Amino acid sequence: MIRAQLPTDDPNALTVLQSVGPRMTKLVRRDGSVESYGNALYYAAAPVYVGTPDALITLLTSLSARPKCCVVPGAIVKGANRAKMRRLQNKCPKTGDEATLFDVPRYVFALDFDGENIAVPDGLLRRDLLASASVVRGVLPEPFHHAFCVAAATSSYLLKPGLRFRLWFRFDRPLTCGEMWRWMRPVNLPIDLSTFHANGISYTAAPVFENPAQDPLPDGRIVVIPGEPTVTAPSAESLKPPEYAPRGPVVASPYYGFSVLEREL
Repeated sequence: MIRAQLPTDDPNALTVLQSVGPRMTKLVRRDGSVESYGNALYYAAAPVYVGTPDALITLLTSLSARPKCCVVPGAIVKGANRAKMRRLQNKCPKTGDEATLFDVPRYVFALDFDGENIAVPDGLLRRDLLASASVVRGVLPEPFHHAFCVAAATSSYLLKPGLRFRLWFRFDRPLTCGEMWRWMRPVNLPIDLSTFHANGISYTAAPVFENPAQDPLPDGRIVVIPGEPTVTAPSAESLKPPEYAPRGPVVASPYYGFSVLEREL
């Protein structure tokens, strides 16, 4: 849901990127071989409103059918060319291209589980997306257990082992990428921490099948897990960056000058 004049740093927004070129999802050939997504360099960018559950569901459902699109949490830098820009959080040291995205507090984040590390319980049918996604939500810390979320099976789901989902939650206060990273890093779960950067991609498109009849999830990959409207986040104080003690003055050894003189001689 793109709103006219929506501020790019609105806490109820996310940034949708559309590749100017390669697709942002997998291609499954007729013979079953899988071709990974392309390495896009340029994107069109727009802030999108996700301030209500329906808005988030509508966005993710729409993007599931758009193979060139993805989502990043960062806001768009003022002056960036939104029709064709790079996905940069910092200035590129090779080309000198300026940063195009920066970290701002957001209410909505995705937790990306795209690995084999979550065991599939005995008797669970992975085609039952609601039951499978609920298992993934259950391994998260307690504040997540009863929270509403939109779960999207990744493009590798059922093509590879494991319960591979992106779970989209709304939090009770807007959080920066840095806060999310510091919160999730010590949790010891197979969450992709790279998404917690201003330019960190959350892939949203379903895989493209050369033969659509081979799609194991023809009815879609998105399910809604009901629950409380928001996840209670830790306090801002507890998620502050650690403070490091300043280094004291460096005191040179009195013998340093003599060793240098000896080498010179």
